[in-house]
Parts: sequence; C-alpha cells; structure tokens
Amino acid sequence: IGYNMYVELLNESVKELRGEKVDKRTDIRVETNIPAYLPHDYIESSARRMSVYKDISNIDTYEKLSKLKENLESVYGTMPEELLSLCKVALIKNELSKLGVSKVVLKNTSIITFESKEYITKKVIDLVHNYSDNVSLKVFESPVLEIRIEKCENILDYMIKISRLLVDF
Repeated sequence: IGYNMYVELLNESVKELRGEKVDKRTDIRVETNIPAYLPHDYIESSARRMSVYKDISNIDTYEKLSKLKENLESVYGTMPEELLSLCKVALIKNELSKLGVSKVVLKNTSIITFESKEYITKKVIDLVHNYSDNVSLKVFESPVLEIRIEKCENILDYMIKISRLLVDF
C-alpha cells in the first residue's frame, strides 16, 4: 500500500483504540454517461492537474465543491462544465460512501445500490415515502433505490439533493 493509505489506516486504528467514532466508507463504483473530466486545456501543468484531482477526490461537502470552484476560477478562469460535473460526481460518491452504497448509476433513471439490507435505515425509508413519485426501493440481496429524474432536471444536481437528504435527513 502507498504511504497515504498507510497513514490513513494508522489514523483510523488510533481513533478506534481511543474509542472515537471512525467513519467507515465503502468503495463505490460510479457509472454515468455524463462528461466528467478535467480538460487538458484548462490546466496544462501535470503536477497541478494531479493536485486538483486530489482536491476533487476530497470533496465531501457542497461547501468544499464551491471553494474549489472559486479557487480554480480565480487562477484559470471559468470552470468547464466537464470539470464541474467531475466535482459533483465526487461529491455524490463521497456522501454516499458513508451510507454503505456500493454502486451508483447517474442517468435519467439513477440507481443507488447498497451493500446489504442493514444499510436500509429510517432515512432511506423516509426518502422513499416523501419522494414516492420519483423514488422507489427494491429489496433484493443488495437493496436498490431507483430514482427517476425528470428530463428538465439536472441529473447531478438532483442526485446531490438526494444524497444530502440521505445523509442529513
């Protein structure tokens, strides 16, 4: 394992030994047909691009997304739509990783797959109840939330709303 992963695992172990709460996160597979990448002509320096990718991977609040956008735009100009989409995908992925999600499909009919039934909490049930026109729960071996997004809605913005509801409900 790399040094950063080693330090992360070590810090997690120390927290557990101290009796502190450790955020368990799942590794999520994301599928989408939305263009989400860092264009080469926006940031040409390889070193700076790597740094930006690291910053993007740490976006776990909308505030961090806004701050990164503000910082990049102050140096490189208006953020391309593809890069903004990449930041939004990272936010969705990082928020849902706290909830036992193993896969998310970001399309007009988006799907959130949980690792197991134990992750179906009151928040999930409340979301299905409050958004029954657009959200349904299918309980298989790995439970699935199916989210139907209207054509006029931005898929990523709607899924950020859903992920925030699941985290903050």
